[in-house]
Parts: sequence; structure tokens; C-alpha cells
Amino acid sequence: MVRYRLLDNLREYGLERLHEAGEFPELRRRHRDWYLMLLDRAEAEWIGPDQSSWITRIERERPNLAAALEYCLTEPGEAENGLRIANVLYIFWISRGLLNEGRLWL
Repeated sequence: MVRYRLLDNLREYGLERLHEAGEFPELRRRHRDWYLMLLDRAEAEWIGPDQSSWITRIERERPNLAAALEYCLTEPGEAENGLRIANVLYIFWISRGLLNEGRLWL
């Protein structure tokens, strides 16, 4: 899988433009939705031959998943979605010995 990274100054510029255009909240919601869909797939395929691939993928996506969880914590009405994310991540946290991280988010 190819992953792209932005220079910090480009990322900051893009965030400023999103805020100016009033599109930042929508972007965060769509980001959360994408990671909910990803975790739905991970949960459905967890028990099976692709489990190690899912562990690797979720490990790689931890910063994005943390951003999705942070969104759920800071936006009114998003607690249920945050719990959905944490519920799927629970099996990942256990498998990687990341119980403190799980407790932090829960």
C-alpha cells in the first residue's frame, strides 16, 4: 500500500484553508466515517487468514484512528460512534498488549 505524507507547512496551510472555507467539520466527519467503515471490515474479517494483515493495517492507521476517536470525544452527539470505534479496536488493543491505550480512550 502506498502512503502519502504532507510536509507540515503544507498540512497547516490546507487546514487553514479548510477552516476559512468552513469545511473542516465536514472533513472530520467524513474522516471518522471512513475509519468506521474500515473497522467494520476489520471486525468482519478479524477471525480468519487475514488477521495479521489487519493487525498491521490498524497499527499503521493508529494516528488516524486516534484522530477519529478525538473527533468523537469533542463533538456533541458523537459518543456512540466513538464507542463503536473503541469496541472494534478493543480486540486490536488486546492482541498488541495496548490495554493502557484502550483504557485511555474508553
